[in-house]
Amino acid sequence: MKAHEAPTSSRRDENSLYSLTKRFVKLLWESPDHAISITTAASMLNVVKRRVYDITNVLESIDLLRNGT
Repeated sequence: MKAHEAPTSSRRDENSLYSLTKRFVKLLWESPDHAISITTAASMLNVVKRRVYDITNVLESIDLLRNGT
């Protein structure tokens, strides 16, 4: 492993659905009107948009989030 690379398990933990969901909810609370676009969230979380859709789908399914379109 190169010196500048993080261990695989650390990177995996950082991008777990649980960790990303916590960071996503924090972004929502800190944003004006508690709303954020999928593209902006993906950029700020440094993940692909599909991963943000995974998060929003779970939160919508348990009525903690609603689509603002």
